[in-house]
Order: sequence, then structure tokens, then C-alpha cells
Amino acid sequence: MQGVSHQVTFTCNICGALVRGYAFEDLDREVGVCSECGSNVRIRALAYLVGCELFGRCDPVAHWPERLDILAYGISDWPEFTHHLRPKISYINTQFDSTFAGKPMLDILEPRPNWVGSADLVICSEVLEHVVPPVQKAFNGLGALLNKGGLLVFSVPHSFKETVEYFPELHTWEIETHPDGTRSLINITVDGRRQRFNDLVFHGGGAAVLEMRVLGLDAIRRHLREAGFCDIKMMDYDVIESGIHFKYPWSRPMTARKIG
Repeated sequence: MQGVSHQVTFTCNICGALVRGYAFEDLDREVGVCSECGSNVRIRALAYLVGCELFGRCDPVAHWPERLDILAYGISDWPEFTHHLRPKISYINTQFDSTFAGKPMLDILEPRPNWVGSADLVICSEVLEHVVPPVQKAFNGLGALLNKGGLLVFSVPHSFKETVEYFPELHTWEIETHPDGTRSLINITVDGRRQRFNDLVFHGGGAAVLEMRVLGLDAIRRHLREAGFCDIKMMDYDVIESGIHFKYPWSRPMTARKIG
């Protein structure tokens, strides 16, 4: 009957909780939160892809085999991944934003030599839209972290159009905060021109989460190939029994493999 919502009951594939009370249309990328662990659809999808790609089966995290020989890095990852993944794999949640403390610092634009070629898995979610241009350096950094055949599981807001860079001439810049709480970006280009940008978008509080771009899907694939990745796949399906449903075909999680 028209107007009646379809209720969904699912088992969180991260913590195993049985979740009720969501209508099907309420599940989407950043919502559909698990009442027990707080994971949203995107987070559950990332864990689902890790299990499928690492172990060849799409089991919940609790059913993964213990493989502490697998070294994994999270790039400013969901904090609860440490609790749930570490008993199964050797997982290290790193921090890209230097304004936070308590996690190992890892700059994907210039990873230190001791990080290079060391990881079997890298999870990078909602980071690539924040790094300073050129964004190819970040893709190169992700590729540098992985050993041959290593797995990248990532997500980034993207469209099916061309990439839109908000600050293509970014060089020497700062965030200026106004008395009313609004912020502007002041940039001095490489040839000395002064630029001001208003109506900034932040995914949080600090300058490190300033939205720098919206990537295009074709551009993502080009960046990945240039960084030495192959077998590039986007999650173009739902897993309703795990509470994974995306309303739209864009901005879905992806996987790629470092060329061996």
C-alpha cells in the first residue's frame, strides 16, 4: 500500500547487534546507525569489503579468522575500528590531522620511510576530499604504504562528473575566522596573487577537515592507476541483512589492489 514504510531488521556486521526500528528509506551512507557500536552504513560497508577481499567470504567481523600477520593501517579511521578489528588483524589507526593527539601520525602526502611498503591493508575513508592539491600525491602515498598485492578499501564523496577543485591555486594559505564565527580561506598563489574564498565547507571543526574538492569517479580511477593500483571496484550493491543500503549510485566505497 502506498505510503507504508518497509521496516528493516538487520544484524550489524561489526558488533553483531540486532538492530530494529529503521525504515528501508532511512538507510543511507551516513545514517542507519547501529544502536550498539554507532556504525553507519558507510562504516559497515567498509568492514564488509575488508572481510570479502581479505578472506574471500563476507562474514561479520566476529567470524573473521585471527590473522595477526596481516598489518593494516587506518587513515584517521572510525575510532571503534580499533576495538573491533584489532583482535582479528594487526590494525593501527593513524591520524592525518595534526591537531589531534593519541594516534600515530601518518601523512599520506609524504609517508615516512618506515611506513613505506609495510601494509597489507589500508582503510582510508573520507580523507581524500580534505588533502591539499594536487590530490594525486595522496593517492601516491596510499600506494606507497602497501606492499605488492596489498588492499586499499576507501571511500570519498564523488560524482559521475569531472573533479571540482575548490582551491586549484592553493599555495600559502590560512583560515581566517570572523567575529560572527564564519571563516574564509586566504591564499597567496605561487605568483603572488591574493585570493579570498568564503562559504567554506568543513566536515568537523579544524582546518584539516576543510572540503577541498569533489572528486569525479573517472578521475578517481585515473589517480589510482597512476599510483600503481589495479582491480578497481566500486560497491554497487547492497547487503540489507547487514544494514548496508545506499540510496544513490555515487560516493559508494571502493577497493583496489597494489600492482604486484
